Amino acid sequence: MNDILNLIGLDNVLEILQGKSGVFVSILVTVGALRLTIKPLLSVLHSYTEKTPTKVDDEFLTKVENSKVLKIIFYLMDLVASIKIVPKSK
Repeated sequence: MNDILNLIGLDNVLEILQGKSGVFVSILVTVGALRLTIKPLLSVLHSYTEKTPTKVDDEFLTKVENSKVLKIIFYLMDLVASIKIVPKSK
């Protein structure tokens, strides 16, 4: 059976899915954790800043969202996990 899987190229895929490759599993867990935290956190922050009377927090959140570091993080998340983060509409 292993020879057939080796010929098809599925032996490595099965090995990864079984958890024998710690790096792959770590990447999946990290991406999953980011996906579960960043999108809801940004939604909460947008709701909070829209409800406050001052515009200073709106400007700060916009500045953070437009920062190069956050754009790189979003790009890598999108590249690795196909996470679509929609920019704030005006």
